Amino acid sequence: MPHVVREPTFTVNFSASAEQPAANTIPLMRPRLPGVARIAPYIQQIDANRWYSNFGPLVCSFEDRLAAHYDSDPGSVLAVANGTLGLTLALQGVAPLPGDLCMLPAFTFSASASAVIAAGLVPWFVDVDPESWALEPSLARDYLRDAPGRVAAVMPVSVFGRPLEVAPWDKFTAETGIPAVIDGAASFDAARVGQSPVMISLHATKVFGVGEGGLILTQDKELLARIRSLSSFGFSLEQEKNTDGRAALLPGFNGKLSEYSAAVGLAGLDEWTATRRRFLEIRDEYLWVMADLPAVRPQPGGHEPWASATINFETPHKSAKSLVDALARSGIQARRWWGDGCHSAPAFAACPRGPLPVTDRLIDSVIGLPFYLDITRDDILAVKDAIARLIR
Repeated sequence: MPHVVREPTFTVNFSASAEQPAANTIPLMRPRLPGVARIAPYIQQIDANRWYSNFGPLVCSFEDRLAAHYDSDPGSVLAVANGTLGLTLALQGVAPLPGDLCMLPAFTFSASASAVIAAGLVPWFVDVDPESWALEPSLARDYLRDAPGRVAAVMPVSVFGRPLEVAPWDKFTAETGIPAVIDGAASFDAARVGQSPVMISLHATKVFGVGEGGLILTQDKELLARIRSLSSFGFSLEQEKNTDGRAALLPGFNGKLSEYSAAVGLAGLDEWTATRRRFLEIRDEYLWVMADLPAVRPQPGGHEPWASATINFETPHKSAKSLVDALARSGIQARRWWGDGCHSAPAFAACPRGPLPVTDRLIDSVIGLPFYLDITRDDILAVKDAIARLIR
C-alpha cells in the first residue's frame, strides 16, 4: 500500500538548550547519536572484556542484530570502519582484476568514484533515469553496448536513501556476468539483502550512525567471507585454512569496525524504532508544508515510508545553486549534496564518461533543505516562506 502523507500532528518535542543554533540561523543538519547513558552499558562490557578491535564480541553482536533487523540469515552482515572502505572492499571482492572499468552514475557523491579507484578500477560515468534519478539495470544494459573498455563491475547508487531493489541487480549479474556493488550509503532504513553486496554508511550524518562506520550486506556467504578477510589485512579467518596466521592470503588492508563504534551502534539499535518514527514525522511535516509550492517537488519516492537524514526537492524553474546562495543570505543553510556531479571533480577529470543530460539537469535543480530531529514547525515554515519569496 502506498504511503499517504496526511496533515501531521507534529509530536517531536525538544526543549531549548545552550546547544541550539543562533536564532537567525537554521542549520542544514544537527546530527544526534545515542547519549552517554545509552552507550555506557556497552562500554562497561568493553572494559570487562578488554577486547577493543579484531571482530570483538560487540561487533559480532552488532552484526547479528543487524542481520535480524534486515530479516536476513546470520552471517549476512559485515561491519567495517567506514562506508568508502566498505565500497572498496566489496569491489575488491567481486572484481579483483585491476585496470578494468566500473560503471557508475555521475549523479553521486565523490566517495563512490574514490572507492572505485582505491579498488584498482577506473570510474566510467553514465547518466541516470529521469524518473528515478538512479542508474537502473535496463540503462546499464544499454550502456554496455558502447562501453569504452572491459567492464568489471557496475555500481548503482541509492539516491539520498531511496530504496534500490537488489533482485533486479542480481538478475543483471546473472545475465551479463558483471557483478553489481550497490552504493546504498544513505539507505539504512530501506536496504534489503540479496546476492549483490550493498554498502550502508554509518557516518554520523546518516539516519543511523555510529560516528564513522559502514556495513556490507549480502546473502553470498563465500563473498562475504572473502570481503571479511580483505578487511583484516587479507588474513584467513577460517581456522582450518589458516596454516600461518600472519601470512596474508589476499592483498587486504585494515577496514575493521572497533568495539567502541559497535557500542554506539548497539545503543542506536536500542532506540531505532523511536528515531525512525521521529524522522518520518518530520519528513511528513515538511512535505505537508511544502505541498502548496508547485514549483518545488520532492525527490522521486519522497512520500514512500523510508527514513533518511536529508530531505531533497527539485526546483526545475530555479537554479539550485542560486537558491542555496540566496537562502544563505537569509540565514538558512541548504546544499546541493552532490555539487556539480561526481564527474566534474578535478580528481576524476580524466575518467571516461557518456552523455549526461539528465545529470546536468539534476545538478542544477536538486536542493537539500534543513532537516534534523529537533527542527521545529516554525523553522520549516520559515524555510518554505523564504523559498516562496525567492521563487517569486
